[in-house]
Amino acid sequence: MRRLFCMVFVFALLLPWHSAAAAQPQLRAFWVDAFHPGIKSSAETDQLIHDAQRAGANTLIVQVRRRGDSYYRDSLEPIANDVQAGYDPLADLIGKAHSQGLRVHGWVASLPVWMDGYNQPDPNHVWYKHGYNAPGSDNWFTQTDAGARGDCDGPGHCGYFLDPGHPDAADYTVNTVVHLVKQYDLDGLHLDYIRYPTEHFGYNPTSVAHFQADTGRSDMPAYTDDQWTQWRRDQVTKLVKRIYLSMLAEKPAMQLSVAAITWGDGPTGGDFHTSAAYRRTLQDWDSWLSDHYIDWALPMNYEAEARSDQRVWYRDWVDWIHQHHGDGRVGIGIGAWLNTADGNMAQISYANAAGGLMGTALYSYSIPASTDRNAFLDQLHNQMWNSGAAPPVPPTKDHPQIGYILGQIIVNGRPHANTQIRLSSAGAADIFTTSDGSGVFGAVDLRPGTWTVSSDGMTDQRIGVAAGSVTHVVLSPSSATGLVAAAPNPAFGALWSRTDRPVAQGDTKRSWLWGPQAYATGSEAYAEAPGGQRTVQYWDKSRMEVTQPGADPNATWFVTNGLLVRELVSGQIQVGDHQTIQHTPSNQPIGGNANDTTLGPSYDDFTGIASLNKDHVSDRATGYPVIATIDAQGHTGSDKALEHYGIKQQLYSETLGHNIPNVFSDYLGQLPLDWIFVMGYPISEPFWTHYRVGDQVQDVMIQLFERRTLTYTPANPDGFLVEMGNVGQHYYRWRYNDAPWER
Repeated sequence: MRRLFCMVFVFALLLPWHSAAAAQPQLRAFWVDAFHPGIKSSAETDQLIHDAQRAGANTLIVQVRRRGDSYYRDSLEPIANDVQAGYDPLADLIGKAHSQGLRVHGWVASLPVWMDGYNQPDPNHVWYKHGYNAPGSDNWFTQTDAGARGDCDGPGHCGYFLDPGHPDAADYTVNTVVHLVKQYDLDGLHLDYIRYPTEHFGYNPTSVAHFQADTGRSDMPAYTDDQWTQWRRDQVTKLVKRIYLSMLAEKPAMQLSVAAITWGDGPTGGDFHTSAAYRRTLQDWDSWLSDHYIDWALPMNYEAEARSDQRVWYRDWVDWIHQHHGDGRVGIGIGAWLNTADGNMAQISYANAAGGLMGTALYSYSIPASTDRNAFLDQLHNQMWNSGAAPPVPPTKDHPQIGYILGQIIVNGRPHANTQIRLSSAGAADIFTTSDGSGVFGAVDLRPGTWTVSSDGMTDQRIGVAAGSVTHVVLSPSSATGLVAAAPNPAFGALWSRTDRPVAQGDTKRSWLWGPQAYATGSEAYAEAPGGQRTVQYWDKSRMEVTQPGADPNATWFVTNGLLVRELVSGQIQVGDHQTIQHTPSNQPIGGNANDTTLGPSYDDFTGIASLNKDHVSDRATGYPVIATIDAQGHTGSDKALEHYGIKQQLYSETLGHNIPNVFSDYLGQLPLDWIFVMGYPISEPFWTHYRVGDQVQDVMIQLFERRTLTYTPANPDGFLVEMGNVGQHYYRWRYNDAPWER
């Protein structure tokens, strides 16, 4: 095969240069690193767009997460300190690039989040909060079998990685990149450093403890131990798979790619298991492609064309990729700084001549070749990238025919790790997968239709899978409600009698505070409760809780109602005063018919709007009309025509920074209990939207509070203009994937 391919390549070199760049779709990309000029100011971004067009590029793979900090403002991590003041680099880049027909992929350094001499003083940086000095499981960083902490090129030149085997580190990584995906109109997400530094790493104490729990071993494994090596490799794979499914759940059309390790010559005898990627960094990108956990890969085939050994290595890798992944889902990454301009042209031409590859990407924009920059860009355009080709789009994006599942196993409010799950559907072979350290599992390439998700000791879940979309599922223990059996606390009934019995008897004309009856009672995990379990009772509108049963039952806060809306929006289930487990934000519509997602917003649409940490506050607007709008995709706007309803802002809550309109303020003032106890503080502004109520589409104003939601429906009769949302139902369905009120 190699001799024949070399003959093809020689023939290609005899053709005119421009013939190497075909008009069919082809990746023509620059990596744009954040250690050099690129997008740190508006002027840099303008220059980048100009240079990309000059070269004929169609894709920019731009580093937006360098070392646990960000080059975008709406981030869960600190902003990089070399960004122009007040400037959002990524937002500006996306707008300018898209207007010129350029695709933008967000490049994130996935696991290395610190390095010696790094200048990031923000105390909220993960290095300061969860570095090696953090106690116990709060330390998220990896180390070697010898206890060395950094991946070092020499003294004072070390990089420090999160450990993918630590569930909290994995959760943090997923949450960070998914937030990026949600907030910015990227064409793709590009994972770099999604691997261990070397095969000696992975010895974070929490990671080792999880390995021991998963395997039943108690020894400290050697780095050469086959079972330990495969376990670590699996942690990276599960992280990639989880990021992929979480990304698709937010934006099905977005593409996930990885910067893949090659290091040295191609796989011996064609066996990827002999490669450095598989053996040394535990990065099985060959399987990620085959199993469809990523859309495409960019092997970093950085070799110097002028060196005879590296010239051979470069071609061996291209040949191997052509033979094993010639389906258009792999591009070739070229180390442009290692070569002359002509050397880069030769490597691009060889990759293009191989056939079945996506195209090429050059590392990096800041140092494209060891020659004059502008001359190189012109030569690149004239000889390689001059035909105006569009970047390829994977067929799963253009014409989706398969669906996906993303789930979690929760037992007593806690994630259940390393548990086998079976997915079955009539006429299809069973699929088996295993939950990760956070209890998360997933499946790809599912035929649309009904699937049953099951695991020993869990309630089977029958779910629908649709082409091109991700279906969420939660598995919980086999019982009527998914709760641990427990008798209701007498204070629950007493509180209901005091507040909602008058509604049930028709003695007052207002909507329910809790609902006509409870539909689930039991206990849930809560760290501060005796025995780690507290008694709860679910109602339509909320959940009653008794965390300290030995306290005064007549005290106002003896029975509490949970911060359910915060959990539904954030995806974080509270299992202690300072403990949460990560779920997925709820896609349940906040109002209207329970299963109609076509008109108004769901809880997850407020993830980037709600003030969960006083991070999206609003200015005081007392007396101003409420005309803000939000749609089913979470897009906000305003409509002056809504002024005719006469709704105006009346109160301003300083705690989380939001206004409360007159109709809600009046309603809260008439509640039989303190409204802060009932509602918590507002976490959003009031918004107008549309929901289908019965068979009628209605104007509805909604506002989210920490514990509950309020709706105002002008078409409702007096006494029911303002109502509590069915937050208790929404939460129970989200957490337990069950709806006992429908039975």
